[in-house]
Amino acid sequence: MLITIRVASHYDMLERLRFRALDTKMPASVNFLVIDEGSSLEDAERLKVACAEVGFDYVRHSTAKDLFCLAGARNIGASLAKSQYIMFEDVDLFPYPGFYQDILDEIRIQGLDKHSNRFLTVPCLYLSEQATQAALAGTVSKGEILHDHLTGGPLVDFALPASSVLVINRMFYLSIGGSNDQFKGWGLEDLELAYRLTRDNNRFISPKDHQWLIEGGYAHNPTYRGWRAQFRMHGELLARKSIYIFHANHPRDTTWRNPDLHRANKAIFKSSNESFDAKGHTLPSLPDAKRGRSLIFGRGTFAYNPALLPLWGDLEVKGYQDFQERDIVEHVRANGINRVIFTNPYANETRLATYDKVREAGIPFYVVERGALTDSMFIDDTGFCCESTRYRREHWPAELDEGRLIRINDYISTETSSGSALEKQGERIGARAALQKLGIPPQKKILFVPFQSRSDTTVNHFAGPIGSFDNFVELVREITAKLPADWVVLFKKHPLSSVQETVPGAIDIGTMHIKDVLELTDYVLLMNSGVGVLSILFDRPCIYTAQAFYADDALNRGAFKADDVLSLLREGFTIDQDSRLRFLSYLIEDFYSFGKFTVSEKAYTDKATLSITDRIDYYRVNLLGERILDTKDQDRITDPNAPIYDLYREWIRSNKYSEQETTPLGEPRSAEEAARHARRAFHTKEYQVAARMFDLASSIQPNRGTHYRAAAEALFAMGNRDIALSRLEKARLLAPNNKAIQRRIREMKRSSWLQFLSKPFPIAKD
Repeated sequence: MLITIRVASHYDMLERLRFRALDTKMPASVNFLVIDEGSSLEDAERLKVACAEVGFDYVRHSTAKDLFCLAGARNIGASLAKSQYIMFEDVDLFPYPGFYQDILDEIRIQGLDKHSNRFLTVPCLYLSEQATQAALAGTVSKGEILHDHLTGGPLVDFALPASSVLVINRMFYLSIGGSNDQFKGWGLEDLELAYRLTRDNNRFISPKDHQWLIEGGYAHNPTYRGWRAQFRMHGELLARKSIYIFHANHPRDTTWRNPDLHRANKAIFKSSNESFDAKGHTLPSLPDAKRGRSLIFGRGTFAYNPALLPLWGDLEVKGYQDFQERDIVEHVRANGINRVIFTNPYANETRLATYDKVREAGIPFYVVERGALTDSMFIDDTGFCCESTRYRREHWPAELDEGRLIRINDYISTETSSGSALEKQGERIGARAALQKLGIPPQKKILFVPFQSRSDTTVNHFAGPIGSFDNFVELVREITAKLPADWVVLFKKHPLSSVQETVPGAIDIGTMHIKDVLELTDYVLLMNSGVGVLSILFDRPCIYTAQAFYADDALNRGAFKADDVLSLLREGFTIDQDSRLRFLSYLIEDFYSFGKFTVSEKAYTDKATLSITDRIDYYRVNLLGERILDTKDQDRITDPNAPIYDLYREWIRSNKYSEQETTPLGEPRSAEEAARHARRAFHTKEYQVAARMFDLASSIQPNRGTHYRAAAEALFAMGNRDIALSRLEKARLLAPNNKAIQRRIREMKRSSWLQFLSKPFPIAKD
């Protein structure tokens, strides 16, 4: 709990610290930090003593500002706090018995423990002087105050249905830059933060004219207009459960409420909100003080990123050229630096020399780079890629509980059916169409070879037993020549490579989507490409020939001589399913971080193009098994018939109001809209789009089996039978006695030549 204060003379603020003791059921996990922003030395000493008496932590921030800066004080407190969640309090607030336990319960109930961008706002009742005295004396209860308020009595001067008493994930708060400290005096800094939190979370129906700011009469306004109506919905979730905080009456400080400053602050408020709507969060991230100091090289978006910057603590930014004459080890030790942050340390010789010095000196470090799965990055403290020990099975979960098992199977199902990929690919057409396009008879066995770029770091520094890229090409040619006639070899040039490899007797698949090829292949042969992880995802046995970070005998096999590779193909091997699921679950839940990439390309060498990541918007951050952030949240409350919308329902109905059904990125907001997109795509034979949209509808409305059934038909039309069957299995779980679903499952399992007898589920035309 963060209590911000500057001691004033017009009433006794220090005594009010003791108000928290009114919660006689205070949980042991609740701690208080008082941030003194600008009190005089004499008042600061008194405040420090008062904090010690009640067991609160105290920090003083000296400032020359004439006016108290609430935003700055909150930011200092958030940076210094050690808890996962922070709650902002005014010194004049006081609780009822059990209040803080109620807040802890709501953190779990409302899912703040799973979704970092969710928040609570506590409704606040401003008590009259008489009610304040009675409540503090214990002669009037919470229930009596609420009853009096609801019946129009005199105990409450006014109410804030959603207040600045906010509960937020601390790391999320730091990552978005906290509160805006441009405001002066009687500011709108609390509303500016509330605006960003509300619009970022967007959990409730987006209101009409969302930028409009209502000030007077807010508590009684029944129109669903302006962002504060949407913000209020968060407060309603607590008010309906009788969770309030009380504000003790006190004399007003007229110098604090300066009309001229307020007008200036309103201009800042308007400008800030317009900026947020256009660009998202733009305030500089705040450091997590307990993380110490870090040295980072440059401002590349992988590591110098708002979502990660709090993790690095107090940050020093340098270039590699700064250590051409000065020894980096001496610099780190002389400046109290706790860790060094690298992106690809093998990109050039200067980087590598610096990296080697840091490692040899035993200085802690992190390498932040792109992972092998869609949207993925890794933050590794043991090395880069193939030299890392973080992929070893000792780090995997010993077993998967029901929740993890459901999540990893859902991830596999979604990812294997999607068209997403790390590099540019052709459109997905499905395994069946791909076989037909390549002219491969269904009885043939297929070996797929994904070539890497010749300039790839892992090719040049971790070639391992195969020795070189050229040696690998020769190996592929030899294997192709020696394989029996019932085998076909497919190969694919790396999308960023400008060199066209040749393999006599093999088929170049061109720009065909790599996931379609993984669907139809039997085995994969590669150096140490990230496709090895995709092979595990697609449950395809993989043979690696170089040093591979995903090497594990339960997942794949290593060989670098033609006879050994041919022997593995002849004898065959499979992936251990328990190991597969545990490894993939470890990657997505514990080790990999995820974000949306904005990427461009430029010429790198005469043999390759370089992919440049211009921006990453992280939506999940994992740091060595600790979940730091998770902001991918599609669970919205948008049914106006839900009781939470009681206040606004009549206005919504009479005005026939509905929010825009697509996000700024064009993604449907509702299951109905996603299904409409899907049906249109299905009937124009855009089956990949249809499958993705039906899957989106399922994720938004998971208890409706028709979405799963429709997704199955789109996937089956693409040739992805196994994934289509997984969707039908989900539909069957919702309707176990539905004979039509059981029939369709049997039909999909038939041989392809019998499919003409099948009766697919009809997809309606809009």
